[in-house]
Amino acid sequence: MIINVLIKNLLEMKIIKLEEKGVYEYGIKLLLTSLFNAFWIMCIAIILQRPMLGIIYILILGTVRTQIGGYHAKSYLGCFVCYNIFFAFSIFICKILHLIKCNEIMIALIGAIYLLLIYKFAPVPFAKILDDDEKKEARRKAFSRSFLWITIAVLVFGFKKYWSYEILSVLGISIFLMLTESGIFR
Repeated sequence: MIINVLIKNLLEMKIIKLEEKGVYEYGIKLLLTSLFNAFWIMCIAIILQRPMLGIIYILILGTVRTQIGGYHAKSYLGCFVCYNIFFAFSIFICKILHLIKCNEIMIALIGAIYLLLIYKFAPVPFAKILDDDEKKEARRKAFSRSFLWITIAVLVFGFKKYWSYEILSVLGISIFLMLTESGIFR
């Protein structure tokens, strides 16, 4: 496997230490999985003639979802399947928002609810292993990044409604995944 060869070379060149091997293996697998998932989503978005929706999806998951935590698949295949299902679901939500004629005020109000949920529940599930300062920093990043995305959604609404809808959809899905681990649905 490519990862094993890469790790072996890193060890031989003394770039990493033997006790760091597991961390680097995990990191490289995660990086390759993320790159493959992003590439795949972009291919689907291009086929659907909505490449910007794919870009928004990937960027929000990379900037917000990594901070708030939430459901994580037990395998890389599960991650791939979930990643695709959630992208399809985000496009479905876009269509619903378009049908109900969601406007800038509604986007701002929904965004405010999102921010309250993030402030109350983020970060999960890694909160158990983070100290209080790390939790506060993750919450601050999640809140500020979500605020930025919501602001972008409101600002681009007059230019590209579907971009606004995708931002709202992906943030909503991310928050739903966070809430599944917070215990709110138990």
